[in-house]
Amino acid sequence: MKEGCLEDMLKIAKKGDVLVCTDNIGHAFTQDAGYIVQEKIKGRLYIENRTGNHWTDSVSLFKILSTTSEPTAMDNQVGGTHYKDLGIQPLELTLKNMGLEAFEGACYTKINKYMIRNKDDKVEQLKKARHVLDMWIEEIDK
Repeated sequence: MKEGCLEDMLKIAKKGDVLVCTDNIGHAFTQDAGYIVQEKIKGRLYIENRTGNHWTDSVSLFKILSTTSEPTAMDNQVGGTHYKDLGIQPLELTLKNMGLEAFEGACYTKINKYMIRNKDDKVEQLKKARHVLDMWIEEIDK
């Protein structure tokens, strides 16, 4: 994953990329929060997260977590937008903060939960399980 200051991000970030603030030097961003790039205008990135929209003009450092060049399972959500509205998937945070082993355990638990859930729409529950499995496969395949 690429990491750098605003100047670096202006060169490589594209609309739809997910950025995480890794060092909140400018105090304008929440460290470890996910921000989605909306557009680049006149040397500034317009990014947003669940708390609102922001123009990047601080010296904070960012890391690109995912890019629009190839959509990933982490970029999608089955059955609503409640995770996508966060700017970063909870499983992605687990991977980033706790590592691959914790991520795999969380995936295993979620897949089992969706497979045994007794809800009206069984097909949607199985699609959710497949979505988590896709995230797991993509991470192992990197």
